[in-house]
Amino acid sequence: MLSRRALVLVNLAACAWLAACAADPVPLPGDKPLSPSLQSRLDETLRRVQNSQGEARVGYLRTLSGFGRYATPSVIEQLLRSERPQLRADAVFVLGEINRLEGDADALAAVREAMNDTHRVVRLEAARALLEAGDLRGVGDLIVALDDPDGRTRATAFDALKRAAGGMDYGYSPAANPAERNAAMERFRAHFSLPQDGRP
Repeated sequence: MLSRRALVLVNLAACAWLAACAADPVPLPGDKPLSPSLQSRLDETLRRVQNSQGEARVGYLRTLSGFGRYATPSVIEQLLRSERPQLRADAVFVLGEINRLEGDADALAAVREAMNDTHRVVRLEAARALLEAGDLRGVGDLIVALDDPDGRTRATAFDALKRAAGGMDYGYSPAANPAERNAAMERFRAHFSLPQDGRP
């Protein structure tokens, strides 16, 4: 466990790295390859994602998504194919953001493939990213996650569903009791025209 001082130093180092990346913008996607300095920053950001935690890790993930489709092959190779489920989920988040910002077909295909991952956290992140792209194939998984034992999982699923439902919350609260959660889940199923088994 890192001390408070160590955490502050780690976050300061992350902020300095992110500021340096922002000062050297990524070119618009096209046939032009990344410059050697930008490729080096991309590689280093991938390394930092794999060796960081908390807010610093989130910052590195957002930096990766800022590289756009230039980052897609490396994210798939180094993160999505990792043995660590959290890194695979991180990869799906980045790929989902790249697709959302640029409409990258390769990133979207990788997110869709992640719906078949063996680990639930990866599948839920894929379902969330697909829903943001207007693809309902994972919405049933997100609705089931509204009753997950983990409060953070419930909140993440709810946030994605509420946005996709045009801001409608259907009386759901992640802190509600199970009976209230289940009633709201049925209302979300009705909104997305899903039967009780949750399949589109």
